[in-house]
Amino acid sequence: MIARAVDFSVRVEAASKLAEDTGDDGHHLLEFSKYYDMSWCQLYESDVAEHVHFIHSFILPKSDCKRSTKMDLFRKCCLGREQQRPSS
Repeated sequence: MIARAVDFSVRVEAASKLAEDTGDDGHHLLEFSKYYDMSWCQLYESDVAEHVHFIHSFILPKSDCKRSTKMDLFRKCCLGREQQRPSS
């Protein structure tokens, strides 16, 4: 259990460093919900129906996020990517 927590902590730190180095917040790990170990961009760009539903039914319409929390930052990242998406 401890080894798994340390491994996850190392992964979070590496993902945060990659996000900082590239300027793309999408590299951060979610760190909450059952998708905690997926990066923001992996989850947002996923074609898996459950992931798409999570983003479009829970994250994007959420309006009561505490400012600067992981969820708030992830939601803002998703909204930014939504705006960059080409219109169908």
